[in-house]
Amino acid sequence: MIIIEKMMQEWKNDLFNEFDLQPAIDEMGTSALLKVFLDNIGNLDSLTRENVAMAAWTLFGAGGTRYLSDEEFLHAINIAFSETHLFKGIDGGESDDAFMRGFASLFVRGLMTADCNHGFLSQEQYEAAFDKMLDYMMREKDRRSFVYEGKGIIHAVSHGASALMNFIDHPRFAGVSEKYVSRILDVVKHNVVCEERFAAVDWADNKIAEVITNLMMQGINEDAVKTWIEVLMPNVDAILYTDTHYTYIKIGTNIEHFLMCLYFALKKAGCGSELGEWIVEYLPKLRKKVYS
Repeated sequence: MIIIEKMMQEWKNDLFNEFDLQPAIDEMGTSALLKVFLDNIGNLDSLTRENVAMAAWTLFGAGGTRYLSDEEFLHAINIAFSETHLFKGIDGGESDDAFMRGFASLFVRGLMTADCNHGFLSQEQYEAAFDKMLDYMMREKDRRSFVYEGKGIIHAVSHGASALMNFIDHPRFAGVSEKYVSRILDVVKHNVVCEERFAAVDWADNKIAEVITNLMMQGINEDAVKTWIEVLMPNVDAILYTDTHYTYIKIGTNIEHFLMCLYFALKKAGCGSELGEWIVEYLPKLRKKVYS
């Protein structure tokens, strides 16, 4: 496997934008190449990991050329959602396992894009994968962004939100939206209303906000989103400027930052203009709730 060894060595030094996988496929076949990518999703070398993630998208057919069989696609998605990848060390504390989880989400995103193009999942398999993605997003606790020592970014929550959007954008979503909308909103709330402060740490808020715009593009009512926003902030039960009160300040700050990101996400998507103006009026009310 001389070619893949050469590729992997090159990927440690440079970030590539275009990938010619045909020589590696000719030498080792698609299944063996897929295994190399699956084995290196969570590679602790930042450039290698990023290159593997992008090259996998090429293998999945993002550029239009289909390389994998249905069986290989299904194998990839089963591994991506397994305890060795998306759920590796999920219930532990901060650790290097988060690199695997964060980039397994990018694999899932690429696989769902491939399914939109090539249709290898049945309705039942699509929903089973959707359920696992939502489960993961409720359990992910590692909110770190950039990790030094050459390890690069994790972006577990941000990458997970990106994958979640691909499920929402999928043609199969329209038929099951009633089943999933409330669960998706619960996931968004879980990742916004949290004691762990993550607002503005990385781009997670931007991605999480786009989950809402994607839902709105699928027909969710603006009034329903307003009602959901109004109950994000728990009732403040603490004396002002005490340690207990600071917990509410963190939550309020997270919500405020998320809503600002949602405002601009609505502008970008060209939808929800009324909701955007409502957010502007709601933010002072949110601050009053936290500090009164």
